[in-house]
Amino acid sequence: MVKNALKGALISKSKPDLTVGKLDSRRFHKIAHDLKSVANKLSLPFSSQEEIYLDRLSLFVQWAAKYSAPHGCRSQ
Repeated sequence: MVKNALKGALISKSKPDLTVGKLDSRRFHKIAHDLKSVANKLSLPFSSQEEIYLDRLSLFVQWAAKYSAPHGCRSQ
């Protein structure tokens, strides 16, 4: 949800280029799933603790996108 909120806020600030029929992910970040990079483009003030949280969340999003959770870990 944090990733979608940050990207949505960035899109709301300026209309995206959809000439190829989809969003170019490089518009958001150079490294895939880098939430701190997206947040920095929004010029949001973050404490050092919140930046650590964004870094950790970025790693989680990166791995969750590649590997599904074991059956016992999925919420019902």
